[in-house]
Amino acid sequence: MLKFINLKSDIKQLWRDTIMAMLFLAPILIMVLFRLIISLLLPYVSTMVDSNIMQYEQYILSLVLFISPAMLGMVMGFMLIQDKDNKIVELMSITPLGRNVYLLMRMIFVFFFSFIYTLYGYFVIGLYLIPFITVLYIAILLSMYGAILGLLLFRVATDKVKGLTYAKGLNILMIFAFAHLADTQWITIFSAFFPSFWVTEIIMKPNDLFTLVMAAVVHLIWFGACIIGLNSAKKRTA
Repeated sequence: MLKFINLKSDIKQLWRDTIMAMLFLAPILIMVLFRLIISLLLPYVSTMVDSNIMQYEQYILSLVLFISPAMLGMVMGFMLIQDKDNKIVELMSITPLGRNVYLLMRMIFVFFFSFIYTLYGYFVIGLYLIPFITVLYIAILLSMYGAILGLLLFRVATDKVKGLTYAKGLNILMIFAFAHLADTQWITIFSAFFPSFWVTEIIMKPNDLFTLVMAAVVHLIWFGACIIGLNSAKKRTA
């Protein structure tokens, strides 16, 4: 019950901040815009250039799906930064719930809406068919990816102004989703250490067990490292 109450309070909090409200709503509109571009513009462009752009449909789908957790991760990071400025993080650290439970409650926001937005984006785009169970799996991974971005942003930014700058840098992580386009082995191997790489791999190989397992392992390692990093930072400043 406490989790749902916290989710409701998170929604109320973001409506009070214009930037967070825009980031929260933007994916809904962006998905529709991409659908219009894919349906109306790309077929026309394909007739003008000597290339079939739709051969990259897996990468287009991957890009679209990453938009939601990227923006929602920023929202979560801004919420955490705002709570830090208001001393709420310090207060929660000395309550029976503790800091980790507080972070978990905050992460419910990005987990829930990243999951919903991923499903929404997949069906709105209607670009590349993959098994629905795999879509659900991707939605879980992207929810975790959004939480990872939010935790990283909270770790490196001291205020919202710096947060906007750092958020742009953190979203560079998305570029590893397109590693195969470079057609270079060392880039592919290096990219495999990043969560975004594996989401595209799943889209391209939805029934490959190794890909599914490695995607979960890499996401969990990054997620765990973010939690450990925050706890270590807390001990150093205590």
